[in-house]
Amino acid sequence: MVKLQLSAKDVSKILDVGIDLDLTRNISKCELIAHDDCLVADSFVHSLPKVSIAEATFLGDPVFPGPALGRTDMLSLGGW
Repeated sequence: MVKLQLSAKDVSKILDVGIDLDLTRNISKCELIAHDDCLVADSFVHSLPKVSIAEATFLGDPVFPGPALGRTDMLSLGGW
């Protein structure tokens, strides 16, 4: 099992820097992409919806090989 402590600090830092730069964040669009056996100690990161690595997508396209790759629409690949 992996315990995410350093990553929670990284998320907090990104959020703080974003505020300093007047960037808005849409927390409802955030997800935690992690292995199924990942343990999360940080309450904010723990509150994010968890997505398995195999199911992860970015802008509708798969991030890693897995089941999400099989759902890729040919139009999203530019018709190839």
